[in-house]
Amino acid sequence: MVVHSAAESRCGADGRKFCLHCTHGMDESTPGLGEFRPGSAGPAGRARPYPAGSYSPHLGLTPLLLRGMVLFVVLGSLSVWFSLATAVHPVLAANWSPEMQVNVDDDYSDWSPGVAIDTTGRVWVTWGGIDGVEGDEDVHFRYWEDGGWGSQGVVNPPNQVPDRFPELCSGKHDGVPWCMWAGWDTLVGAYDFLVSRWVGDGWGWPETVFVGGGRYDAYDIVARDTSLVWAVWSTRTIVEPTHKDIFARARVDGVWGAVEQIELTYGHEGEPRGALDSQDRLWVVWQSDSLDRVVIQSCVRDEVGWGGVLHVAGDSMGCLVPWIAIDGEDVPWVVWARGDELGGSDVWSARWAGTGWEQLGKVSESGETGDVGFGNPVIRSVKGSGPLFVWWGVYYLVFDTM
Repeated sequence: MVVHSAAESRCGADGRKFCLHCTHGMDESTPGLGEFRPGSAGPAGRARPYPAGSYSPHLGLTPLLLRGMVLFVVLGSLSVWFSLATAVHPVLAANWSPEMQVNVDDDYSDWSPGVAIDTTGRVWVTWGGIDGVEGDEDVHFRYWEDGGWGSQGVVNPPNQVPDRFPELCSGKHDGVPWCMWAGWDTLVGAYDFLVSRWVGDGWGWPETVFVGGGRYDAYDIVARDTSLVWAVWSTRTIVEPTHKDIFARARVDGVWGAVEQIELTYGHEGEPRGALDSQDRLWVVWQSDSLDRVVIQSCVRDEVGWGGVLHVAGDSMGCLVPWIAIDGEDVPWVVWARGDELGGSDVWSARWAGTGWEQLGKVSESGETGDVGFGNPVIRSVKGSGPLFVWWGVYYLVFDTM
């Protein structure tokens, strides 16, 4: 079996090494996901460690698949790095370019990179960083075009308040970049969830999707084109007893509709991810502890409204950080991290089977001594090309026996 793989590694301040793995999905004649192996980066096929302080509270490893290429952005030490692979499909063999630093080098940390591509082939990268003049946190961006990086800029308007944790997407049909982030609202004393899109030669003025969010609330943004955009997020409810639920809001023909609450149970729901299929149905997955254990749940929004909340997966070991993608046959796939009996975690998967979720088993499995596994799986698809690709992080605990 030919397996395409890629890897990056990161070292945290506690001595853990973070590596990135990936695998590809098989064709329709072989249900499930292919075998996996660690990839390599740097000389001699070894994963290249980054110094301490190089991981972030949001996903710091962001791949994008399009037009026979894998575009990969990774959070490094104080920097955001970029690489691309060609000839991913059909031969599933990649030639990785030398890594390139995306951000303009400075003395500040950068985090939460995201990547998207527009219809012209311009590759966009956003990330969180520090304003070197005013000292607050900003959402930075840069794009790759004609073999080089354009000027580094800022998505949010000039201010002296934190703008944090960007999520980036591009319209499925028109490729227009959209960015969603959390911006501090001084009057409210909380975070607003803001959205901006690229207009002409700059980012449009931010549109407020939600007021009163928390610093570490999670969110996602998906777009068909400028006429249909969805934002989904998790935040605390106002009604007692307060708990985190999943919410969504649609932007149709330039107008944001009402906030819609997806999940109404008394638990804590978080880490939502969304995807649009060819019928403009919004598929949302998230993690929930409303069933006395952490499980993965889903719901679909069509032109009529929200369907029922369905159980994707979950057991006593706990299931976390799901990600969803729609394949070339318009079928949704989900991956997530699940704890194992050894105290580590594996990556599991499921596929929509018409009326419910078909369990496909493990994508990865903790194997090596000391390899306890870690989640943050990401699944991506390339329209019309067949394979699905899954990335995830793995950390290693290194013990000093001296």
